[in-house]
Amino acid sequence: MFRKRMSTSEKELPQMVNLAEKYFQLAELEDSESWETEVLLKADQTIHVGETDGPLFKTASGTWLQDEHGRFEMSLSRRYDAGHEKRKTTDVGEFDFEVGRVYSGELSYVGASIAVSGSIHIIDEKLGNEEVGFFNLIDTTSSRRNMDS
Repeated sequence: MFRKRMSTSEKELPQMVNLAEKYFQLAELEDSESWETEVLLKADQTIHVGETDGPLFKTASGTWLQDEHGRFEMSLSRRYDAGHEKRKTTDVGEFDFEVGRVYSGELSYVGASIAVSGSIHIIDEKLGNEEVGFFNLIDTTSSRRNMDS
C-alpha cells in the first residue's frame, strides 16, 4: 500500500508506536494555502475529523495505516457544499463535491511528542498519483487531556 520507501532509524523511534486513539493536529500545505485540522486516529483504523481553520466541510471520513518500520499512510475524503439557490437560468445552483487526499510519511519525535511528516497526494483517474503538498501530524493527546481535566 505504501507508495514510497521511507526509513526511520530505530534510535529515533521505537519499532512500533501505537497511534490508535490519539489526537493529532494535522497541518496541511497545498499550493500557497495552509490550514490545521484536528484528527483522532481510531483503533479500528478509521479517522474522526474534528475542527478546522481550513475550508468548512459538510462531512469527512478516512482511514489510516502504520507499518512496523515507521511508515504511515492516511486517506481522507471531505465533502463540501457549494453554489447557491438557482435564481437565473444561467446559475449552476446548489451542489456538493468531494475532495480526496492520501498522506504518506514517516513517524518521528518532536520533543516528547509523536509526529508524522510527509507528502500529500491526489489519486485521480486521469492524472494518476500526483504530489500536491506536504503535511505534519503532531500528537496533541496529552495536552488535550490536560485541558479536559
